[in-house]
Amino acid sequence: MLVVKMKMFLQQVLDVDEREQLVSINAWLSYVDVLLYNSASEDFDSTFKSNLVVYNTGDVIWIPPGVLKFVCKLDVTCGFALDLQIDSPDTNSSHSMDLSTFIVNGEWVVVDSPAVRHVNYFKCCPEPYPTIKYYLHLRRRTLFYGFNLIIPSFLICLMTMLGFILPPDSGEKINLQVSILLAIVFFLSMISEMTPPTSEAVPLIGVFFSCCMLVISTSVVFTVLSLNIYYRSPDTHIMRPLVRQILLEWLPWILCMSRKNHRFNKGKSKENPKEKILNEEKPILRKTLPSHHPVYEAQILMLHAVHLELKQMVKFFLKEERDEKMQMDWRFASTCVDRCCLYMFSFFVGVSTISIIMSAPHLIA
Repeated sequence: MLVVKMKMFLQQVLDVDEREQLVSINAWLSYVDVLLYNSASEDFDSTFKSNLVVYNTGDVIWIPPGVLKFVCKLDVTCGFALDLQIDSPDTNSSHSMDLSTFIVNGEWVVVDSPAVRHVNYFKCCPEPYPTIKYYLHLRRRTLFYGFNLIIPSFLICLMTMLGFILPPDSGEKINLQVSILLAIVFFLSMISEMTPPTSEAVPLIGVFFSCCMLVISTSVVFTVLSLNIYYRSPDTHIMRPLVRQILLEWLPWILCMSRKNHRFNKGKSKENPKEKILNEEKPILRKTLPSHHPVYEAQILMLHAVHLELKQMVKFFLKEERDEKMQMDWRFASTCVDRCCLYMFSFFVGVSTISIIMSAPHLIA
């Protein structure tokens, strides 16, 4: 009976190419004349042809070093940049790689490396064909991606909220939102180059950047809407009663916003007679003077001309006051829309970020 023993000494994780789903490791193999099935190297046998050690007892030891590059299926659903599961290890296995000479990798942490023996039988041959499968469970260190991708993108997403606080008169609201959108698109393009081109799974960090881009794109739309409301004038737009009720009564009351010299839902305001300059319904002259005297006629004509001038001036100032009030109504409505968007987007960003982070199996590695 021939007893064949095989052992793998994992020395170093050289590279993990998530996009092409390739893993390169440096290992020593204690085995007989066998080959790696799923090799992705240019040379089918990537081990070094070292010498064999033969003992007088008949034992033969051959431990060739080699850089193994193999194809595997990567599960990046719950954790590209957080956790990486290569294949599916058998938890009942008691054998694993020898990590006594393993060199610590700055990007990956080896969580587990079990080995499972399978025996296959083929119709052509009666003898069994044993196969040993080594599984590798790697966990990415989160410090690099946390400080270089996740935290900057989260801060950029928070800058979207500043666009709803920035006054429209500054003229930089759209520029700020578009600049933030371009920054998120840049980060998302970096993630797209690093993730494998597969439709089977979407990494959490990709979902996070997609949510950020969705928030910023929607904020650009609402910023345009807010600016459109802010720069409306009485000559081009008339605020309808329903719009006035929603934007000037209900929405400010819900958002706890106050307006100077204005009380919500108190009915019609009463006019103060002391503040009225001229009552147009009543004639300025209660009593007519005798018209047969030429002096009286001249005074009446002069007073009538003054009355007409004052009437035109009153109409002009009343129109100016009414237009200014309508202009202030539109601007206050724009402020209410900005405040509402600020609250809604802050809530959505907070909830989505917490949900995605809590979905990750491991946050610190």
